[in-house]
Amino acid sequence: MSTYAEVAAAIRAAPRVVVISHENPDGDALGSLIGAAGGLRLAGVDARAVIADAPVPREYRWLADGEVQTDVGEGAYLLLAVDCGSERRIAGPAGVIDGASVVINVDHHHDNTLFGAINVVDGGAPCASIMVCELLDELGVSLDRPTATALYVGLVTDTGRFQYSNTTPAAFAFGARLTALGVEPGAVFARLYEGVPAGRVRLHGRALAGLVLELDGLLAYAVLTRADFAAADAEESAADGVIETVRAIEGVEVAAVIRETPDGAAHKVSLRSGSGAVDVSAIARSGGGGGHPRAAGFASDRGVEAILALVREGVSVHRRRATLPLAPGTR
Repeated sequence: MSTYAEVAAAIRAAPRVVVISHENPDGDALGSLIGAAGGLRLAGVDARAVIADAPVPREYRWLADGEVQTDVGEGAYLLLAVDCGSERRIAGPAGVIDGASVVINVDHHHDNTLFGAINVVDGGAPCASIMVCELLDELGVSLDRPTATALYVGLVTDTGRFQYSNTTPAAFAFGARLTALGVEPGAVFARLYEGVPAGRVRLHGRALAGLVLELDGLLAYAVLTRADFAAADAEESAADGVIETVRAIEGVEVAAVIRETPDGAAHKVSLRSGSGAVDVSAIARSGGGGGHPRAAGFASDRGVEAILALVREGVSVHRRRATLPLAPGTR
């Protein structure tokens, strides 16, 4: 595994840096992306944050507006991928990897494919944004408030507002450091979690109305079709958060939300593990995706029943191997 010093040396030698992250970006992807590009500019590096072919979810547009481009621009560049577990998941223009002089991979997914020429991967890091900060520290950057705010968004969303199992002492220390730099947690919370559009609430209602429990209550899933989005008058990002409600049901070990894509040609699948006893990233990998042991996903051009068969098999395989109770209340 490479070091931050090696990453910093490569960046200093590059004519410019294009920072990129994964498709369907969440808070940590965007916070890391924008924080990295902003922090590199503070170090005097010509850096550009890029997301292609994917609208930024509504709750993050205040952070991304004016900060994210859709193309790599002109001239040679080093590519810095943050919070991206595999080359396949990179949300970039066609040829973005082939066009780079060097590809650097900074990530905290335990199943990262090490696709970079330089890889810094730490599966124990609570979020990718804390790794971006370590890189900026190596470069001697003094964080300003906007960069600290972007990194805080990555931290607070990936730790579930400091509630998930990845909320380590390092996560709290990182949050304290960022708030000391002027980040306002209350203002960030309001931006991310309040002012919810009515369409999102309606869409969540439709998803939960169709909730199904199987395998003696170990598996719970909901399916969202294009008709559901139209009836709710909801945009794509409105589906975010449904999976957490499904995961919270007593006795559920694996939660799944299957969402039809806008063109109707495929489905996106979100997976969560209730107690962590089932590694949902293993299920996601079998579908061509990946993620974390307790939060993962994949995209598939298969139908809903074929996707459910894959998920059921993943849960059943785990149950056959398990020797201890999965969790209190598990049926």
